[in-house]
Amino acid sequence: MSCSEATTPTCATSRPVDDSARRHISRTKNPKSCSKEDAPGLVQGDLADAWTDAVGAYRSVSNSEEQAALAMMDGDAAYQLSSVGLRGADLMSMMWSVETRSILLRRPIVEFALNLPTAAKIDRKAADPNLRTKVLLKKLFLRYFSAELLVQKQGFAGFPTESTAYLGQTEDFRAFDTLRVHPTSEAIASYSRATMWKLADVEYFLRSRSA
Repeated sequence: MSCSEATTPTCATSRPVDDSARRHISRTKNPKSCSKEDAPGLVQGDLADAWTDAVGAYRSVSNSEEQAALAMMDGDAAYQLSSVGLRGADLMSMMWSVETRSILLRRPIVEFALNLPTAAKIDRKAADPNLRTKVLLKKLFLRYFSAELLVQKQGFAGFPTESTAYLGQTEDFRAFDTLRVHPTSEAIASYSRATMWKLADVEYFLRSRSA
């Protein structure tokens, strides 16, 4: 069955979302300006239109909190996935002549996911922290694999550990001069993963600007 022939499967506990929720599968919307400096009003208008589209796609959902959550995920699928996720993955893989494919990015699967109720995606009250997001996907995973293999997200693989190693001695980072701080080696060793992530980002930015 081709993508154009695919029908929308629905969860037994949910109703099909409005047709507008599926538009992003084949929709390409180019921004009206290339940066906020060009025309901030146009960028704000684009964002407002995108949010209106996303909320409208779930107008049949009566609970406002659930509607907003579904709309946010729809927005991610429509804009973030194509403009950032897929593009970034393609650039990084093709740099090494590797063709990447996502097994979950198939029209029937995407349409099925758009029709799932929030409870199948997020469960903030779950006793197990590992089951608070991607609920359905993780429960399917646990049918075939051990729970020990299900761990909380640690950030992108290899970052910032390998990335900071590539940058050299952390004590010599230009970021410290820019931020006007000069921590000791002991202080740097105590930095959290989140702090090192931010520090590496700043360092990469400064080096790219001075290259």
